[in-house]
Amino acid sequence: MPKPVGHDFRETMRQGILKYPNQAWVIPFQDPTVILPHSSLESYVKKIPEPDLTLNGNMYKRFFGKYTQVGTDDAELVSALKFDLTQNIHGLLGEMTEEVAYAFNKVVRSGKIWQAFSTYPTLLQIVAHTSGRVFVGLPLSRDEAWIQASIQHTIGSVQFSDKLREYHSWLRPLVAPFLEERRIMQEIQDRVACQLDPIIRERLAMQKGLEKGSSSQKHGSQVGRMTGWLLGHYEKGTTKPDKNRLVRDHLTLSFAAIYVASMALSHILHELAARPDYIYILREELETELEGCRGNSLDSKSLSNLVKMDSFIKEAMRLNPSGIVAWTRLATKPIQLPSNQTIPKGSMIAYCNPRFNPTLEPDINSDEFDGLRFVKLIERDGMQARYKADSLSHDSLNFGFGVHACPGRAFAMAELKLILAHIITNYDIRLPEGQKKVEIIYWDFQIMPDPNAKLELRPRKPA
Repeated sequence: MPKPVGHDFRETMRQGILKYPNQAWVIPFQDPTVILPHSSLESYVKKIPEPDLTLNGNMYKRFFGKYTQVGTDDAELVSALKFDLTQNIHGLLGEMTEEVAYAFNKVVRSGKIWQAFSTYPTLLQIVAHTSGRVFVGLPLSRDEAWIQASIQHTIGSVQFSDKLREYHSWLRPLVAPFLEERRIMQEIQDRVACQLDPIIRERLAMQKGLEKGSSSQKHGSQVGRMTGWLLGHYEKGTTKPDKNRLVRDHLTLSFAAIYVASMALSHILHELAARPDYIYILREELETELEGCRGNSLDSKSLSNLVKMDSFIKEAMRLNPSGIVAWTRLATKPIQLPSNQTIPKGSMIAYCNPRFNPTLEPDINSDEFDGLRFVKLIERDGMQARYKADSLSHDSLNFGFGVHACPGRAFAMAELKLILAHIITNYDIRLPEGQKKVEIIYWDFQIMPDPNAKLELRPRKPA
């Protein structure tokens, strides 16, 4: 197999898939990863329980969770996302819509002319506001110190991990405590703990029935909502309510919610700005749907009806996934594959992202962007569930597969659609003059838009 071009492993991946179509093989990322044959996904691996092939373990190892808290054991957090958050999305859409509008008014300068903004840093703030409103509630979700700590923890975790990964594995435990990035991470974690302390204390007191008329009761159930959900699942299990654990779960949630959504939104908006015809197609669909919505605000049914927007999002994520691998896991025990190969305990494993798998059908690995691709596939095959942006299938692994599916995917998709709907409704969007596309960076297993990329927005004139 060819060596990677710089840090771009796409050709290495392609050649490996062609050479070992039915066998596991190792791709030499900075953290060497076993690539499993695609055929094993549907028939075998999706059925293996999460403790044996764990996403958290992979995240913990890849992002050095001992220091960043990313990927720490969080069964209660998974339950809170899978059950409480997912089941309450319909009732949360109003808050989320309100917060998206608030965040844009705060972050994006008003005016009548085209104004440029840095895509990723701006979206980090929008997403931090929106997810914070759901997880911790007002007033903390709008506190600037909270917003910045949430963002800095997300960025800092990646920066610290990238820095530590430069050292040989046996040197990392010796070097890590002395890195400047580690000191910064610890300061952020201490700041988050301090900010969450009043909410945690209040929720713990409410749970014990010691307080009445607290701010959580005065504001309904939105203050410390996630803390309340987590405490409920702690009660059901064997975990003792603990402030440090609650802070750790919030940090884990913050990283997942802010990093993934902001990166996906960056790709989506860059693709939209590069293809202005789609703006009018999506806007027409959105305006038609809003006409039937109470208060001109999207609800669960109307979000589901935005099939063209859903297709555009899925296509942008297909063409620009978060990495050239998908479904990354850590094997916590030896795994026997149908090929009679054994994956050793402690191995990092993944599948080639379908986007880069040369053995799959063209609709999956095509280099051509078609924002209505999945609308057409639904019309052709009549299987809407398979082609939705948050669907789980062997040819779409953005949100995992089988028992290993992302527990927060419904919330993530609702958030993406609400933010995109706000932009389409209230702004015209374009790339800076003379620019036709945004550069994509391929680094190790990661795929990222140019961190310095800019977009231009102009408030729309009232109809």
